Amino acid sequence: MGEFLDLYGKAVEALIARSKTEEPFSADLAGSIDPTLRSLGRTTDTMLRTVRDELSKAPAEGRAAFDEQVQSVGAADLLQAGIAASQVPTADIAVSARTITMANGARRIPWLEIIKEILEVLLDLIPGIPAFLKKLLKELLNIVDKIFGGMRHQDNAPPLS
Repeated sequence: MGEFLDLYGKAVEALIARSKTEEPFSADLAGSIDPTLRSLGRTTDTMLRTVRDELSKAPAEGRAAFDEQVQSVGAADLLQAGIAASQVPTADIAVSARTITMANGARRIPWLEIIKEILEVLLDLIPGIPAFLKKLLKELLNIVDKIFGGMRHQDNAPPLS
């Protein structure tokens, strides 16, 4: 239980640290980066504290079931993958500078998409999160994606040549 929650926090910290090295989609978004990342960090801390409190009150069987569920889906491995994706040195042009520009102008940033999707899917696995915190965390992750990638790129339009 504790290891998974610690890894979740570290994955968010890794996303925040790596995001601070990225340029926003457009210059007018630069002022929104730090406040958004601070909010993401604080909201994650609040969520993790809340979950730890709830799980500490749960019977041993409930905590064991959560641990078993986390292990059965490889959640710790997914979080390690997200952390690794976000820690690619920015000087490594072969990986970190790759972005895909979609037909609608949005940028796809693979490292950001990987860690964001891992955090979102595992957020649904964690019990005891108040609905407003879960919604806020998901929206903050979407906002971070928009700051760096631009508009939503769910249209799956082909990349510009």
